[in-house]
Amino acid sequence: MRNSLFVALMMFFVSSAFAAQSTAKQPSKQPVKKQQIAQQVKQTAAPAAASDDMVPLPPRAKSYERYTEMYNIYNGDRLAKIVMIGDSITNGAYWNELMHRGDIINRGIPGDTTQGMLERMTTFNTGTIEKAFILAGINDIAKHQPVNVIFERYVRIVDFLKRSGVTPYIQSTLFLSVKNPNCAVVNKQVAELDGLLKDYASKNGIEYVDLNSVLSDGTQMIDDYSYDGTHLNAKGYMIWRAALSKYMEPQYELPAQEPVQTSDAIQPDVSVQPAN
Repeated sequence: MRNSLFVALMMFFVSSAFAAQSTAKQPSKQPVKKQQIAQQVKQTAAPAAASDDMVPLPPRAKSYERYTEMYNIYNGDRLAKIVMIGDSITNGAYWNELMHRGDIINRGIPGDTTQGMLERMTTFNTGTIEKAFILAGINDIAKHQPVNVIFERYVRIVDFLKRSGVTPYIQSTLFLSVKNPNCAVVNKQVAELDGLLKDYASKNGIEYVDLNSVLSDGTQMIDDYSYDGTHLNAKGYMIWRAALSKYMEPQYELPAQEPVQTSDAIQPDVSVQPAN
């Protein structure tokens, strides 16, 4: 009887130890934290392999540091589900208002390149972020970076997001319009980069959002959608919004507004008053 009791107790302790060991091996489902991926960011953002036609990137504008500092202290990543990654074209919209949502954070910086985006990865994907929409490449081209190097950096951005549990969406690099004097030369490189990105997305099961299919005539941006040949105007952003609507439905609807009759409306007093 004592032997049977001893054997039963031994089996119980062995089973408990095995269960504890199995539980310890279960992967953590906690969201990725900034401090946990610091080393991963450092490795991901390392400069791309040098090539014979490599051109050093020029110094960044002084405002760049201010943007990165502010993005690092914001806590929107604890509430947001979507991040917009890019340069001045992304930076130029209030995305929550444009998309009728409240869970989007904008991480676009004017003048940014794919290398800069790699270096500030921790501002993209921590907390509750589920989706990342990337628009990049035009500044790299403007700064004479080879298309193959731009593509390599872009892939590293996408790979990093995937490893961090964020679903990436590759948006086509936008063509320039004829308002920009460099339109013809730059657009050839844009088409080459977009071809690489589209093929990569197709082969790796990543959503490719072809903005040029609705913002261009196939070779250059439709002039009516840009105010300077590079950046979008309100019409352009409305087209962009429509293209993204299938990937992020509005969380609220704006009520229809009656047109304001200017003659009946109260007008502000814009007269200049003398200082006392």
